[in-house]
Amino acid sequence: LLGWVGWRGLVSGHATRAFYATVGLFLLAFVGFVVSNVPWLVPPRVTIWDAAASPASYLFVLVGTEIVFPLIVGYTVFVYY
Repeated sequence: LLGWVGWRGLVSGHATRAFYATVGLFLLAFVGFVVSNVPWLVPPRVTIWDAAASPASYLFVLVGTEIVFPLIVGYTVFVYY
C-alpha cells in the first residue's frame, strides 16, 4: 500500500506524499528487521549492568558531544541562513 501511495505521489507530482510513503516503507522494513532478530539481539543472561559501558566511556562521549554538536549546529546555521 505504501509503495503504491509513493508511486502515485511521484506520478501525480506530490513530492511530499512520495517522501512520506518512502519514510513509511523504510520504517516498516526496519521494524520488520528488528522483530525478526529480537531473540538474537541480547542474550537473556546479560543484564543491563553487564551490557553498560564504563563511566569513563560515557564521560568521553559526553565531552565529545559537547564539543562537536555546537560546531555542527553552527555550521548548519551558517550554511542555510
